[in-house]
Amino acid sequence: MADPDLGWHLAGGEFISRTGSVPRADFINAIQDRWHDYHWLFQLGLFKIYTALGYVGIAVIFGLFSSISFLLGYRVLRSALSPSLSFLFFVLLFLLAQPVWVQRPQTYALVGIALAQYILETRWRFELVTTFLLAIVVSNFHVSWIFIPLLWFGYRVLPRFARKEAFSSMYAWGGCFLLGSAALWSPYGIFGQSNFPDLLLNYAILWDYLFLQPSVKSKVAEMATPFALGGYIGPMLLVFLILIARFVDLRSLKDQPGSFFFFIVSLLLALSSAKYLGLLAVAGLWFLPQYLLRWPVLKKLGEEKALVAATTLIALALSTYLIWKMIERVPNEKRLTRELEEAFPIRECREIGARMAKGEEARIL
Repeated sequence: MADPDLGWHLAGGEFISRTGSVPRADFINAIQDRWHDYHWLFQLGLFKIYTALGYVGIAVIFGLFSSISFLLGYRVLRSALSPSLSFLFFVLLFLLAQPVWVQRPQTYALVGIALAQYILETRWRFELVTTFLLAIVVSNFHVSWIFIPLLWFGYRVLPRFARKEAFSSMYAWGGCFLLGSAALWSPYGIFGQSNFPDLLLNYAILWDYLFLQPSVKSKVAEMATPFALGGYIGPMLLVFLILIARFVDLRSLKDQPGSFFFFIVSLLLALSSAKYLGLLAVAGLWFLPQYLLRWPVLKKLGEEKALVAATTLIALALSTYLIWKMIERVPNEKRLTRELEEAFPIRECREIGARMAKGEEARIL
């Protein structure tokens, strides 16, 4: 919950709720004549929760959402692995996603992407319609909706090249283009724009992400490489690279092209920016059981009593660590004041305000 964008998203939701429309100009900073609030659906939902239940309600609902998401992720692993191995792989993926699992729209979008992959893996009867509706919802939450059509490409188009699936060309490519059009179904698309260039606002933000200026990128912590974060993330990614080099070959692309393609794309993105660590964790839910279990030692370890005992110890250690971190984050006026003064120019603003109150010139350097 300690996220600097929370107040900004609540302000956006309040504006949408009060005016009955999405913002077209930057009403917070007043520095842009035009503005594209592509988080609008998340912000509106967040503000409705806040008005009904307050900050405590936001925290509780986010906690429930996270718990359900983690349980479903564990169930995906459990469908192919023993309980002990499922839990160990789950801990690995949980620790990978933990730095970016915060109260932000991209977290909810991640779960939408995971649901899309589940639909494609299990081959729902109306998979195209369901995935298309899911892509529309996610496109009004966050720019990462683009990974849903990318998933379709991996699961339904690539198998045609591998000659493994009997999907027709029209179904595979048509579905890819249909999902790619999901961002048009938005107040910033066909429901709110009349001019053709303006219909593509949800695509313009993709361009911004692809060609983000280095000067801006260097100032956003989550855009840094995961190795710059320190801690366990860098070594964990190196372990992933070693495992892939040891157990995965190009034949994997032919056997299971969808999960292989999505994992490799996610890994490359995560290596370039910590922002995509959560995406890599989602991709690992299907990839790890399918490919790493080819190692005979893992199959034998699945039901060993020693592994069960080790899993129990890891569970206790992880639980203790998380409880300690939770207690550490309980609001404390002294700590919060120190963190605010470190993050924002509060003292400088007070000095400027005092000078202006006296009629003195307040120059900002």
